[in-house]
Amino acid sequence: MPLSLESTPSSEVVRVRVLARPTRRSAEKAVSPLAWFTPLGCSEVAARLRSHFQVRFQAAESTLTAAELDAARGLVASKYGTAAWINRIP
Repeated sequence: MPLSLESTPSSEVVRVRVLARPTRRSAEKAVSPLAWFTPLGCSEVAARLRSHFQVRFQAAESTLTAAELDAARGLVASKYGTAAWINRIP
């Protein structure tokens, strides 16, 4: 959920996510930005979301290794950066 956004692009994002679940009819519903529900700034919202995620999933921050970065770059080159992957949803 974004902190703030324009309504038109957000409905497009929701529409793309809903394509995978055709039984849902929420593609045309508006997405409410977090700024509507909290007086907190973007950095504070991000810090609280990060903290909650870490507690909820017992996660810890770490640094990626050179091998992990190389593997990620390889996946971008071979799969996620290809036109076939990018244009898979009409």
